[in-house]
Amino acid sequence: MKAHLKFAILLFTVLGCSLAQAQHSEIPLDQVEIRLERSACFGFCPVYSVTVHGDGTVEFDGKQYTAHRGVATWRIDPGDVVTLVNQLLDAHFFEAAPSYVSREVAEIGPEGGLLLFDNQVTDLPGATLTFKLGEREHSVFLYYNVPAQLETLPDAVDEIAQTEQYVSGGGG
Repeated sequence: MKAHLKFAILLFTVLGCSLAQAQHSEIPLDQVEIRLERSACFGFCPVYSVTVHGDGTVEFDGKQYTAHRGVATWRIDPGDVVTLVNQLLDAHFFEAAPSYVSREVAEIGPEGGLLLFDNQVTDLPGATLTFKLGEREHSVFLYYNVPAQLETLPDAVDEIAQTEQYVSGGGG
């Protein structure tokens, strides 16, 4: 009986591993796109968009408070695009809410009950991140109370896309 159980576990493990390896799909590079749009604040926050394509083409459009105004195009290594795609997948980006703009808080109300309300902030720069991967596409507006796994993604896009010289004028 133990031998049959061991064989069944081994068979399940082998089949499970081979099935997991067989469940993949190749997505053409022209169906991979990551777009970051940074919005204004009540100060001098840079306003721009950057789009990273699967083949490594990067398109930057500086709109306000950027070192480069207008459109610029350059290339990065497609392997860096894969790194960025993996960061988005690891953050479960496709399952994220469409926006993060407030935080629900509770206080004791005037009659002793629980009073719930949205705590909102109005002077932060926002970032909209859009990820296209084959047939899937999802956009998330990141503003306030952003989950930790999503919070660093806009900076990761900027870093991998090498936008620093176009945003602040600093060399890489």
